Amino acid sequence: MILVATALSFLALPSTPGDGYRLPPQEVVDLVDAPVTPSVRISPDMRRRLLVERPSLPSIADVARPWIGLAGRRIDPANNGPQSLHHETGIELSDLDGSNAKRIELPEGARIHGLSWSHTSEFFAFTLYGEQRIDLWLGNAATGEVSRVAEGLNAITGGGYDWMPDGHSLLVYLTAEGRGEPPPPQTVPSGPTTMETAGDRSPIRTYQDLLKSPHDEALFEYYMTSQMAVVTCADGELRKLGVPALYLGAEFAPDGSSVLVMSMHRPFSYVMPYWQFPQTVALWESTGEIRRVVAEIPMAENIPIGGVRTGPRSFQWSASAPATLVWVEALDGGDPKAEVPHRDRWMAQTGDTQALELLRTEHRATGLTWMANPHRVLVGEFDRDRRWTRTTLRDLGDDTFEPVVIDDRSSRDRYG
Repeated sequence: MILVATALSFLALPSTPGDGYRLPPQEVVDLVDAPVTPSVRISPDMRRRLLVERPSLPSIADVARPWIGLAGRRIDPANNGPQSLHHETGIELSDLDGSNAKRIELPEGARIHGLSWSHTSEFFAFTLYGEQRIDLWLGNAATGEVSRVAEGLNAITGGGYDWMPDGHSLLVYLTAEGRGEPPPPQTVPSGPTTMETAGDRSPIRTYQDLLKSPHDEALFEYYMTSQMAVVTCADGELRKLGVPALYLGAEFAPDGSSVLVMSMHRPFSYVMPYWQFPQTVALWESTGEIRRVVAEIPMAENIPIGGVRTGPRSFQWSASAPATLVWVEALDGGDPKAEVPHRDRWMAQTGDTQALELLRTEHRATGLTWMANPHRVLVGEFDRDRRWTRTTLRDLGDDTFEPVVIDDRSSRDRYG
């Protein structure tokens, strides 16, 4: 109650143009700006930890920073990243018990994002969001020394980088070189913007920041186009991979021999966000040459609310094999209202062999997690009607193994 009265008295203070921002009494300032408890990132080998500091509130400069809304994504046009109101400001490296603490030396005013450990625990990486670009930094866990290993990342649809399977190199997404200035808007419109609907009924959700004009389409391609590259931790060597494109993501096989690459392409939509645009899923050689196209995924049209695309989706590598691709296929036509015994099935394919069915789920598949035993998996599924989530342990090599329920609860049960 005292705080409310203080705030009200502050609001009633007279001000004159040019005074700038007025501050409340120092007691209120100290309360609002009190340091936030640092988050803790423990190394996979459980030997070290990173304490990561963050401000209590975003600054006025961050809130006022210009952004562009395109295809369901808010983009910072200055540094080619997402609109970012929250970031981290400092890192301390120490042993797990807090001993041998060392403050990581960073540029003044550092805005840290995407901090992550290599699975070998030898390195950690993070991005620094600058005024005009986003850079990738690499840290040595043994010495605490950090260095910049890549400049000008494209971090709009992800963090801008991923760890490679060897844990000693990183896959990065760079802004395309030589792209020039952003496409200028048309000073004289070529005609009215019109949209026509015809054909099948297609229920869709309402999204914000969608494309509205050909100029928006050109801007979307300009900012979303990226160049993939591989950076080696030991010497910082950067090797480009493939050619610039509208990449949604890529993942190297566990043995490093192949790359699963997901990209999007025209035609774009003015009523759906970018993740529902047409996509191409392809397998590349580790050198960047295309081996084969795995799937051409059409625009996500005519999908019931709460439904999914028909055909293959949710591609990933099996963690228990050198290079086995797995994905999900709907058994109900993607319609959650269809009455079927199983809604989805997980498929697997090694090389160019025939794809095999791994298992089926009663409800919509939400994930597959591989255990140390190559035959054991955690299978996630979601019942839309009951808003219910379930996780079971299954054995892919033993038909007599009864699934073990690990988690079975309402998705709205916050305590559960």
